[in-house]
Amino acid sequence: MAFDLENRRYKLLGFENTKGLASIMVVSTGKVIKVKLSDLLKSEIFDNLSKTEIKDVYRKYYSGGAALTAYEISDRHERSWLTYVALNLALLALYVFTNIAAAKLVYVEYFDVVVTPGVFFTR
Repeated sequence: MAFDLENRRYKLLGFENTKGLASIMVVSTGKVIKVKLSDLLKSEIFDNLSKTEIKDVYRKYYSGGAALTAYEISDRHERSWLTYVALNLALLALYVFTNIAAAKLVYVEYFDVVVTPGVFFTR
């Protein structure tokens, strides 16, 4: 199976139902090309797709574009991904801050103890 994955030169990104096109990425360069489904079935690109991608291309082609697959471009919500990225950046900033703060010692004069700032953030 590992040998099978190493030889993949193309990746199916999605389908555009209105035009009957498939979006394909060339893995080595990252270039995205759009190919008609009928032309895709006859090309060498088709031989370099995974089994799941091949199955979805056949499903889309023989249904005339009516079948829903996991590769529907119109079904993607970019706004959700931006929220996900923002939350990950906030989490990263929190991790960096806590790692820096945990290494610095603070002397609390009132209690006559030395603690890390992390003590003040836990509850």
